[in-house]
Amino acid sequence: MNLPMQLGSPGFCHYKSIHVQRICANICGVLMLSIALCTQAFAADDHPEPAARPLLIGEVSAEQILAHPAFSPYRQDTLDAAAHEALLRQRGAHTIEWVLLFGSWCHDSQREVPQILALANQHPTIALTAIAVDEQKRAPAEFTERYKLKYTPTLIVFKDGVEVGRIIERPDTNWAADIAAKLDAAH
Repeated sequence: MNLPMQLGSPGFCHYKSIHVQRICANICGVLMLSIALCTQAFAADDHPEPAARPLLIGEVSAEQILAHPAFSPYRQDTLDAAAHEALLRQRGAHTIEWVLLFGSWCHDSQREVPQILALANQHPTIALTAIAVDEQKRAPAEFTERYKLKYTPTLIVFKDGVEVGRIIERPDTNWAADIAAKLDAAH
């Protein structure tokens, strides 16, 4: 009797090679899955997720901003003397107000807001209102809707109660010079 699965027959060798290939494929699959799982576990142990920083939301003081861990690595730059003088000239008899909309989660805000606060500190007669917004820039709604916020940080400059300009994300020259230019243009 000539069975295709007899030892030494061509059918037997073909059957054996397919069976061996399937076993090898299964073993390789199991090994690759094991390596992937071990790698994920190792990476998770080596690099734990950083703790989430609490978000600032709503009207906040300069002290609250600077005390927040997101702003601690950023320094307050020294001010350009000429721009500082230009800003001093603009104050005169006018009421100047700044509204600062920013996100404690936003890297642009983390970099720029300390500089704005340093400038505001040099000009204590200028009223500064700092408003921290959520990551979707929707809360607090009474501010984000009123000021039509799109990008953070946004500094809105008011002269005698009238908006004279906005500086969005970063100044063209520096904060003092750009604010002075907005006030100059508002004559």
